[in-house]
Amino acid sequence: MTELNEFSYFTEIEETFIRLREKSFLIGPLDWALIESWKERGIPLRIVERSIENVFEAHKSKVRRRAINSLRYCQSEVEAQYSEWLETQVGRNDFGEPSKDGTPNNPFAKDAVAAHLESAEGKLSLVVLECAAQRSESPAMEALGNKLGYAIGLIRAARAEFEETPDPRKLEEGLTTIETLIDTAIMDATGPKEIAKAREAVEEAMAPYARQMPAESYNQTFDTLLTKRLREMFGVPRLSLFHMKN
Repeated sequence: MTELNEFSYFTEIEETFIRLREKSFLIGPLDWALIESWKERGIPLRIVERSIENVFEAHKSKVRRRAINSLRYCQSEVEAQYSEWLETQVGRNDFGEPSKDGTPNNPFAKDAVAAHLESAEGKLSLVVLECAAQRSESPAMEALGNKLGYAIGLIRAARAEFEETPDPRKLEEGLTTIETLIDTAIMDATGPKEIAKAREAVEEAMAPYARQMPAESYNQTFDTLLTKRLREMFGVPRLSLFHMKN
């Protein structure tokens, strides 16, 4: 990402959204969280701004229009634009944007990917140990530990394959599959009371936006936040390469 500090990245996106909306409006906490996720993944500012502009331009052509009250209306376009940008970077020596010292920055270099996955394996191993300590009291925790142990094995195999053939896209697809396995295991291991409590917390956070968001966007966002909360509850890290700390 270019040398924009965190505050500038947020404010530039907010100002673009407000300017195109043409009405006084302050984005809410969920939108700020979305911007934070874009920043953490290293999505260039220009891609986010261009995506927002595309969404508003397409919106103008609609006969019956609802006001765009959230950046989440732009989320799909941002993902599409970012995916296209990544395609143009594959195979280039200067993958990604320049680093602070002006040298090429490859966010998916072998050593960076290895460090990211080794860190994830270490954190998952700690969770496995915690599950083992509780297995006599909770069969669900024992099952979770077994599934996480299996996931660690899959991560190691994916890392070894990447070492042989560095293909970030293929690795990301594999990690997504592993994350789905982990998320399902966490959901199975979480008791009804804990899930209900987590759902209440997410519902409370999303309450101000419930009426403004299309049902599909609301449900998708709800599930994402619920999964995130459950991961954090168990101390499970993200595997996706877009959560690497560059």
